[in-house]
Amino acid sequence: MFRFAKIALPLLLLWASNGHAAEFQLSPTRVQLDPKHLVDTVVVGNSGATPLRFEVSVQRWRMAADGHWQLAPSDDLIVHPLLLDIAPGAKARVRVGQLAPSQDPAELAYRIQLDEQAIGPQESNRVRMLTRISLPVFVHGDA
Repeated sequence: MFRFAKIALPLLLLWASNGHAAEFQLSPTRVQLDPKHLVDTVVVGNSGATPLRFEVSVQRWRMAADGHWQLAPSDDLIVHPLLLDIAPGAKARVRVGQLAPSQDPAELAYRIQLDEQAIGPQESNRVRMLTRISLPVFVHGDA
């Protein structure tokens, strides 16, 4: 067992040191829309040394009785752009909005998902960790 650990531990450390994940900032971390505030902007910044690409989607968000998330694709919100290319040190803006105020008196909840997409060829000795950002959006209607 000790001999296996002497070999396996350095290999594990070597593998772990070759990982790479996106370096980004997100502001704000949640969006709230209401009849007087139909549109908001989310800023995604790239603080890493490599370009980032995200694909954006919108899902209706409900909580099941057991507390698990129930997500379903939705076109209730307008999100633009749906594909972000962010150069190192740059920022991209995502506009989130609704065409008309919600008539539903209950609060509606959505999640904007930004799924990182791989760019360029994959290096054979590195593990590429793709990021998923899930941003809550709450829509308040007329009460």
